[in-house]
Amino acid sequence: MTEQAAAAQAQSGFRLARLELYNWGTFDQRVWTLTPGARNTLVTGDIGSGKSTIVDAVTTLLLPAKPDLLQQGGGSGDPRALAAVLRARLVQVRA
Repeated sequence: MTEQAAAAQAQSGFRLARLELYNWGTFDQRVWTLTPGARNTLVTGDIGSGKSTIVDAVTTLLLPAKPDLLQQGGGSGDPRALAAVLRARLVQVRA
């Protein structure tokens, strides 16, 4: 077990291990992968670099589907279409 995995196992709850974005807002043309490694992550960048788009994607994964959450992703307004453009892996860590 890696040091990072051991540290994550010591924490309880769900942690975001990996986020893949494809054709989600400004993240287009290819699969963009972010790997926070189940740790705290600070998203920074210039104006228009996609910070809010990342938060929108994570919010869409974690909250019940509502039309106002689909403002940037997918575009169709169909919550089932999200699987085609957004994929993430949440890991549950047991204390």
